[in-house]
Amino acid sequence: MIPGLRKSALELVGLYGKEQAKTLFNLSVEAMDLAVSLIQRHGIDCDLALTGHVEAAWKRREVGHLAEEAECLTNVMGTTHVEILDKAQTTRRWPRRSSTAPCWTGMAAFPPLNYTLGLAEAARKVACRFTRTPWRLPSNRDRPRS
Repeated sequence: MIPGLRKSALELVGLYGKEQAKTLFNLSVEAMDLAVSLIQRHGIDCDLALTGHVEAAWKRREVGHLAEEAECLTNVMGTTHVEILDKAQTTRRWPRRSSTAPCWTGMAAFPPLNYTLGLAEAARKVACRFTRTPWRLPSNRDRPRS
């Protein structure tokens, strides 16, 4: 799980401004933290790995953008889990050719199916009841217009 709503920190700031971007980003971090805490609290067997995330710059021209992204994550979003690794540090950790890499250590990984099944089992144990209710995708006329 990589917080950020499928957008980079810089993209969120560009779309929504610093304050709203930080709020959205923090919600995505809270969602990840909640999932991890549920896994730990209920002993969900889903191969949770607190692994981190790396974006490597394979070309020199990508280094500046990744440094800006790391700076935005640190200074705007307020995360303390980002570090820029130089080429030597990156090569030591991952023996592939790259220039630099922001490494974000606050990430988690697990198979979603195992998590979902474990979450359902945890809910059943605390007496949640599951019912089948009709569900459908909203049609275009159900969607709000801007």
